[in-house]
Amino acid sequence: MLCLERLVEKEGMENLVIDVRRNPGGYLQQATNILSQLFKERGKLLVYTEGRTVKRTDYKSSGRNFFDINNIAVLIDEGSASASEIVAGAIQDLDRGIVVGRRSFGKGLVQEQYGLQDGSALRLTVARYYTASGRSIQKDYEDLEAYDKDIIDRFNRGELSSIDSTQVADSLKYYTRKGRIVYGGGGIIPDIFVPIDTTYLEEAYGKLSQHVPIFIYRYLEQNPKEFEEVTVEDMEPSDALFNEFLAYAKEEGTTINPTDLAEVRPLVERSIAARIAKHYHGEEGFYAIWNQQDEAIQVALESLKQKDPLKWQARQ
Repeated sequence: MLCLERLVEKEGMENLVIDVRRNPGGYLQQATNILSQLFKERGKLLVYTEGRTVKRTDYKSSGRNFFDINNIAVLIDEGSASASEIVAGAIQDLDRGIVVGRRSFGKGLVQEQYGLQDGSALRLTVARYYTASGRSIQKDYEDLEAYDKDIIDRFNRGELSSIDSTQVADSLKYYTRKGRIVYGGGGIIPDIFVPIDTTYLEEAYGKLSQHVPIFIYRYLEQNPKEFEEVTVEDMEPSDALFNEFLAYAKEEGTTINPTDLAEVRPLVERSIAARIAKHYHGEEGFYAIWNQQDEAIQVALESLKQKDPLKWQARQ
């Protein structure tokens, strides 16, 4: 939590955005440690595990809250899984903040590992994760083929583009601490929906973006002082630099037709600017550029400006 300490004590941070998009998760203990930093109360149920032959185990807040943080927003998407969903689910169920984005992956199985004599290991599923309201994080896996195709199916039926296409079951209705309705059935459904930016999925962007890191490294190696005095706010690639990048991509075998290029150019330019900012200002410079046009980030920041984000989101 050293980064959080610096943000609060040195930067005067009052509100917090936690971005767990495309985060496949980690250790349960780390998730509960993070959550304990965000709850002042001791003994708040954060998550619990329970299985057919495994007794329920509760994981509660420790009360060791070192930082005074006001409003919280958690960003999730279809790539947020396991421990990421534990964090989002606890924040939502306990009304500690709002969840922004798209329905999370739905991975909530507890596994125990047993070592075998030949050096291999067996992982046995023994229980499930449940949020504080009693929701199972795990999505249905009775049909393994459908389970494997779930994310593709979400895209095809429009769930990643419209909240109206998100499937919920009234029979799996739960309530947060303040009485807000949330749904089970696998994954965490956000309080505020943000559709996927399909530009990232364009083939043209995929082809061009792979060349950005090496191009910027070589360019700044040859022109080390060109952006040295440029602030992050003013970091913007010129037409000349962009054309030089296109020439480099062409040399590497990538040519994009004008129509496709026009569609993905703003995103490619943002990638170039972010890489330049990272060279001079590290990760902070990179994300300062990258987040400027991130819709989920902007929605989260707008929510944090409100006196009560939970009431504000209800009007969205």
